[in-house]
Amino acid sequence: HLGAANIGGSEAGFFTGNTSRTSSDGDIYTGKWGGQFYGNGESDGKPGSVAGTFGAATMSGDQSLLGAFGAYKQ
Repeated sequence: HLGAANIGGSEAGFFTGNTSRTSSDGDIYTGKWGGQFYGNGESDGKPGSVAGTFGAATMSGDQSLLGAFGAYKQ
């Protein structure tokens, strides 16, 4: 679960939030996610792409996950 994220200043386009998940084995993962919008010079004034990372770990730290995402406006 990627929690809600506030977008930074009007020119920055950065965002961060918290992650959480309970696995089917009952392990609880918590962590952070974040990213940035890119291509603010689009003709419609909206960003053309976004990219970021996410990660989470169990309280004991013996299990973790890490990933990345990206998307282009169509």
